[in-house]
Amino acid sequence: MFRLLRVDGRKKLNVTAIYFGDAPSTYVRLLSRLDGHKSENVAWKSVNFKPVVMGNRYLTSNLFSRIVHKVVGTLLQYYALLSSVKVIFKSDLIFVIKYPNKFSWSCILLFKKPVVFDFDDPLWIDGFLGVENFTSIIGTADGFTCDNEILLAKAANLGAQGIIIPGYVPEIEKSMDREFNNIYRIIWIGSPSTKQYISSIENDLISLYKLNEGIEFFFLGIADLPSFRNLPRATFIEKYDFEDMKHYLLLSDIGLFPAFNDELGSARGLHKMNVYLAGGVVPICSDVGLARRAIEKIGAGFICESESDWGKNIQKLISDKDTFRSHQNAIASRLRSDLVNRNSILDLEKYLTTIYDNRC
Repeated sequence: MFRLLRVDGRKKLNVTAIYFGDAPSTYVRLLSRLDGHKSENVAWKSVNFKPVVMGNRYLTSNLFSRIVHKVVGTLLQYYALLSSVKVIFKSDLIFVIKYPNKFSWSCILLFKKPVVFDFDDPLWIDGFLGVENFTSIIGTADGFTCDNEILLAKAANLGAQGIIIPGYVPEIEKSMDREFNNIYRIIWIGSPSTKQYISSIENDLISLYKLNEGIEFFFLGIADLPSFRNLPRATFIEKYDFEDMKHYLLLSDIGLFPAFNDELGSARGLHKMNVYLAGGVVPICSDVGLARRAIEKIGAGFICESESDWGKNIQKLISDKDTFRSHQNAIASRLRSDLVNRNSILDLEKYLTTIYDNRC
């Protein structure tokens, strides 16, 4: 028998959110704002099933270090599971965020609780879970939440029931009327796994850098790019958290969102663009997946059909302050990040409650 916690005479659903690791990509799935979130309907707890053992710089140092990392990481994962048994047992529903392995998923199902799986990448392709593991997870979950309609359609084709829940976007108070003084800051938010995308337009960006002394670059999530190495107007922030991201968004004017026109690039969705928009940053995107439709709908930003378009579109913005201002105004009139997040959380809680009611 499942139990609902009563608070102030009202029923609350006890939800345990299980996530895997502390990467920024995990926290965008609303988790960073839900542990301890005050809700009339849901009481949230979160558990990390993949504690960090050592920093990335140790992972490839030598064979012994890699073996130690693997063994200790596995033991810590077992410990995380055992130490969270009490919390999970008291919960009414389990909400699993991204990348569970077979062992973790099997253990989660042993609790016999309703389980909802959340993801924002095409996990069915190689490099993530693969078709077999993804199909197994979707097929044994009671429901799923995902980032966009492409992911929704794929999972629905496997017979699963789900809903789109956009990721959390930073809530930033940013003045849209600052004086530029011919200084424009361009940001790219990524990780080592997405470095290939920014590397694909590196030549065009370095040409732009050399031609415009008023351009500065922020690259979040990587240590360097060969063409930008040691240049004074390029800043690399290899390790960053949610607050760091907000800080650099507050400083930035233009956001880069390059991707390849393949299954991985198309299915990633628009979260990165929404993060830029939430920070009042004008997005420039590849013509992949859902980007063009979103740019046209909001009336701000540019789509790049070829590598040379990146420099051209950036130049359009920095050469005409009125053009740049019109794009910023379009963003300000269309997006209220606090409302976006509030609606996402309410939709998520409503969906989880429905899943619980259907199961119990």
